[in-house]
Amino acid sequence: MIPLSAPRRFLLSLALLCLALSTSSSLRAADEVKFPADGSGIRFTPPVGWKISPEVDGIINCTSPDGIFSFSFIPFKDIRDMKNELVLVARTLGDKIKLTDTTGGHSSEGESHDGLKLFLYTFKGKIDGQDCALTTVGLVPEKGIKCVLFCVTPQNGQEAHNKEMRAVMHSLKPAAD
Repeated sequence: MIPLSAPRRFLLSLALLCLALSTSSSLRAADEVKFPADGSGIRFTPPVGWKISPEVDGIINCTSPDGIFSFSFIPFKDIRDMKNELVLVARTLGDKIKLTDTTGGHSSEGESHDGLKLFLYTFKGKIDGQDCALTTVGLVPEKGIKCVLFCVTPQNGQEAHNKEMRAVMHSLKPAAD
């Protein structure tokens, strides 16, 4: 077996996520979900009726019933400084999904919430000519695995699911409570 560098492992994980989304059956959930499943990272409550994909290579995806909005959680054991590395993660994800005509780029650091430090990086672009926003949220629990919430959505998806996404963000907590 050929050893993979961290960026290659990440890209492989992203490819496996895409494969899982296209072939796996989905679970429905409205109960609290731990991520990763072993409880070493965070927990959140997905909106009622949203599909939660089974964890594949450490990645979980949540999709709205209408299919126009989704977000993923990706574990990052190797990130030492989430504040500085989140921009690179966001740009790498944007390149991978062929986000073009990118504009903006706004970073912010959130306050600790229930023992969970949040870092945010957002920017805009186009996928197949359609306006989209990319949001990455670095989640750093006091103990446990760091992870990134990754969301790319068309403009109409943001408007339609803004309230639900805010509820997800408010439900985030360290899994080890």
